[in-house]
Amino acid sequence: MLRHALAEFVRGDQQQAVDAWLQSLSKEELLAELRGLLDENRELRQRFELRAAAMNTDALAIRRAVMDFIMPPRGEYLAYDEVYRYANEIYKAVAAIDDLIQGGGATDAIVIAREAIDRLSGPYDFVDDSSGSVASAAYELLAVHLRACQAAPPEPVSLGDYLAGLLLDDGCELHPDLDDYAELLGERGTAVVRERIVAA
Repeated sequence: MLRHALAEFVRGDQQQAVDAWLQSLSKEELLAELRGLLDENRELRQRFELRAAAMNTDALAIRRAVMDFIMPPRGEYLAYDEVYRYANEIYKAVAAIDDLIQGGGATDAIVIAREAIDRLSGPYDFVDDSSGSVASAAYELLAVHLRACQAAPPEPVSLGDYLAGLLLDDGCELHPDLDDYAELLGERGTAVVRERIVAA
């Protein structure tokens, strides 16, 4: 307990020192420091570039990045110890779509999320996902699709038709929870889902 408390104290003291240093910098000096960090860290640069694209509602750039993130390795089977790296790429795709929603591009985010879901809806036969890491990450695409729909509600009948398609696709391993979409579906959207399931 004492060791943990001391460690927390030291971290807090260091954070205060960093904050004080940052506050002492001019805007130009702060930008120079930030550019230096971005030059040294490719992943951080990519994250900032996607943030900028999202804030400018550059849906094309976000879509391109999302598709790159979720693209399975060609001709390569991912062993158990490599799964987490790929799952992390999917989480990056989710974060990029979330940024687009926050930037005011929710309608485009719905389209991009659907395309990503379509690409990751089938069996994960290119990876040893016995840990469930890829499946869990893929379900976050459904979650971000829901958030996009909440930010820019789509036409209920169209939404119901899409969700029913996911539920009825035998090859799809991503199954939306209709309760999450109940308010968005309303009576008309819910009726479409019910009709398609009964007719299947």
